[in-house]
Order: sequence, then structure tokens, then C-alpha cells
Amino acid sequence: LPYYQRNAAFAPGEDPVEYVMSYVGDVFPNVNQIYREKTSDEACTQLAFFGLGAHRIEVETETRTDEHGNEVEAKMYVVRTNQLSQLPVREGFETYGGDA
Repeated sequence: LPYYQRNAAFAPGEDPVEYVMSYVGDVFPNVNQIYREKTSDEACTQLAFFGLGAHRIEVETETRTDEHGNEVEAKMYVVRTNQLSQLPVREGFETYGGDA
């Protein structure tokens, strides 16, 4: 695909997905998830667990003490993306990687 960089912010009410699909719509699958807010921790978690990392979820367990002093096993879910840190990014952007 041709590379095109747009250095302006989207105007209020302008749909970024519609803009991108105007360029790649004929080769890109239908969009099933709509991420209206993309910068919060919750949004990044949703993107990781329901998007790019849905098939890479791992379960971590940890023994913790609850409010009654009992030891309980806590389960946590993680998507590891450290392997993405090797991918090149354009100047001015941070590298990929980290855990969600």
C-alpha cells in the first residue's frame, strides 16, 4: 500500500476509521470493534485483550492474603507484547512492547 502521512488532527466529528477505510477499504476486513477512546489504560487493555492479543492471553497466578488473613490464589491475565519491541517505528514514535 502507498504510504501517506497526515500531520493534522482530525476535526471534531470527523471519523478516523472512515478516513482510513477510504484508502484501504478494498483490502481491509470489515471493522467489528469501535474504539471511541483510545488513550486510557482501559482502552489499551481492551485493545490488547479483545484485539491484537486475544489469541495470546496467558494466565498468571499469585498467592495473596485476603482481608481475613487467608492465603488465596489470585489469577491475573496478561498479553505479552515484548517481542514487538524489535519492530521498527517511524522517527518520533515510541517502540512497541510491554505487557497488558
